[in-house]
Amino acid sequence: MDSAITIIGLNHEGAGIGHLQDGRVIFVPGALPGEQVLVEVVSVKRNYARGRLVEVVKASPDRVLPPCPEAASCGGCDLQHLDYRAQLHWKRRLVIDALQRLGHLRDIPVLPVLGMANPWGYRNKVRLHVCRGRLGFYRPGSHELAPFSCCPLLPPGLLEAARAIASLLPGLPPGLQHVTLRQGLATGELLVVLEALPEWQGDRELAEKLAGRFPELVGVVSLAGGGRSRSGPKDFAREPALECSGWVKTGGKEARRARYQEGFVPRRLGGRPFTLYGRDYLEERLGDLRFYISATTFFQVNSAQAEVLYNQAAAFAGLQGGEEVLDAYCGSGAIALWLSRQAGRVTGVEVVPEAIVDAWRNAILNNLANVRFRTGAAEAVLPRLAGKGYRPEVIILDPPRAGCDRRVLAAVATMEPRRVVYISCNPSTLARDLAHLREAGFKPGPVQPVDMFPHTHHVECCCFLVKERNNSR
Repeated sequence: MDSAITIIGLNHEGAGIGHLQDGRVIFVPGALPGEQVLVEVVSVKRNYARGRLVEVVKASPDRVLPPCPEAASCGGCDLQHLDYRAQLHWKRRLVIDALQRLGHLRDIPVLPVLGMANPWGYRNKVRLHVCRGRLGFYRPGSHELAPFSCCPLLPPGLLEAARAIASLLPGLPPGLQHVTLRQGLATGELLVVLEALPEWQGDRELAEKLAGRFPELVGVVSLAGGGRSRSGPKDFAREPALECSGWVKTGGKEARRARYQEGFVPRRLGGRPFTLYGRDYLEERLGDLRFYISATTFFQVNSAQAEVLYNQAAAFAGLQGGEEVLDAYCGSGAIALWLSRQAGRVTGVEVVPEAIVDAWRNAILNNLANVRFRTGAAEAVLPRLAGKGYRPEVIILDPPRAGCDRRVLAAVATMEPRRVVYISCNPSTLARDLAHLREAGFKPGPVQPVDMFPHTHHVECCCFLVKERNNSR
């Protein structure tokens, strides 16, 4: 039997919050604050229930018609039915609630969310799944395929490539499992990554057909199993191999860089990767920096907002030109390189060796000699550096959703930087870590949310902390 409830808010996943007649909280995806709805209860837990939206009896004035016909089924967009300005308002409220409820931080200003002028077509990457010759997204909480027809979050180039692959699948042998498409929004370069069973025989045929159809295609990489890198049906002109280690001259200065061999693709997503066509990376530009993005490189999926985020981080770092900066979760070096132009030297730490390779080659690509990178987990490297007396003036923390390990926060406290810049993709762990850093003598400044993922419940935050004690440095 359906239940009539009034929605009073949204939870951290963008689902409507209401109460059943027995007082139990119920979460209803697709329902909006202020709405009166009919709900089917689909699961009951000890302290809450989950429901399926059956009918909107009284709609919110912020409800809009999603432009995507699959918005309610593919699971990618939680908030496409909510007016964009209302999305930004809710995301700010989400950050405030996390800081106050989880971190007991009631005196930290949360600034208005930095949104996008055009919140559509912003993604530079999409991962699609293949099932029985069809291409699409998995429906929420399942491996049931929602066939791909359109996605307003994708730019035209990725949409066209996805539709082309979907049309070619029926003529290919079975075995392809996933397809990742990446495109540089500033350069237009397109990279296709195929994940398949080791015995799949359709990779060369698909690569050849895509190469003939898309002049912007710079590479097709397969993660389908063993074997050396193979050249595809046609190779683009490749740059000379970069292979060296030790101290090298870059821009008149010395910089240590890791060994990098052109054509290398890291093992991460599936079997052993190899290049079927062209090269194994595309080039993207943020501001005046160039980045090589390989098949498995982490790179922000919203290039336009990444630049907004990095500029905010630079502003909060308050660099004057001579500081030692530590980037504790540097990934492929994007933030480290962004800040290096305003710092004396930047040291990046990253646990994924392949990301460090990407960081070094991006530093070389941009002729930046005042950066260095170390492979290792932040929770292992930072305490060791602190024990050796390393004392950076600014520390950048950009951890995964789980937030910072306690050992990282303890090492930051030992190093006593004058300023810490914290970038977070999870308001809950941000609140927890800011509370720990406050206890360690750091005073949090304003939190600046940035909407990296319009029409979803995700929100990125950037904030800074200053050292309150022992400011003699």
